[in-house]
Amino acid sequence: MTPVGSVPHAGDWRRNAALAFVLFLAGTGLILLSSIREADVQGNLLRWALQPSLSFDRLLPLIGFGFLLAQLPARSRLVAIALLIAGMAAGFGTRDIFLKAVAPLPGAGTHFFYAGPLATLAVGLCLVLPVRWRPWPALPVAFVIGMLLAILVSLSDLTLHDRFFVPQNLAASLWTVALAAALGLLARFPWAGTATQIMGSWLIAISLLYGGAFAVSKDREFHPPAFAAAPSGEGDYPGFATVLGELDAQGDGKP
Repeated sequence: MTPVGSVPHAGDWRRNAALAFVLFLAGTGLILLSSIREADVQGNLLRWALQPSLSFDRLLPLIGFGFLLAQLPARSRLVAIALLIAGMAAGFGTRDIFLKAVAPLPGAGTHFFYAGPLATLAVGLCLVLPVRWRPWPALPVAFVIGMLLAILVSLSDLTLHDRFFVPQNLAASLWTVALAAALGLLARFPWAGTATQIMGSWLIAISLLYGGAFAVSKDREFHPPAFAAAPSGEGDYPGFATVLGELDAQGDGKP
């Protein structure tokens, strides 16, 4: 494997660039196919179906973890990917335990139980380490990221258990990690280690800012949407006058 501090060979650079390009096209194509399916099957669901995994606070830890993967040795990278997937599977089983542990924090219920800031903090703490010290801490961080990611996706499901929601968002998250890792492999230059350390410090600061903002937020209760206004009570058929008028306009041949 090419060390982080050395310039990659032209062949390696072209291979990594092709990988990043293919990943970008594959993810874009799947999102477009998803939009077609959502428009045909569930109307305007696409407007927010992928929003949980493509929002700013979710992308930060995923992008950071992708760059972390790119700078790991090949064997540690494979183990970290396996632990990331294992963490996703474990996240659905340990969700209730995590929620009970984090519930005492202020406003936890209205801010996804701080899973986003915790994931960002975990990645940031690993990235600020020198590159040679990262392989071992990266392994538990990969598992924690996968677990928190699964918890975030499950908490964001507002589709009443649509069977496509969780796979779509997990796939979008994995695509983000893979694309960031491919781009990280393109930037294997002498300054790459220092750049990711700076990125890690930013992630730590952002996670603390997000967590602090959640803690002092005054909005700590769930607010159900307001009920629609009651129909007008005028006429012989209150509330149905408009519908009956449209049916009458169609003529006798329409039901």
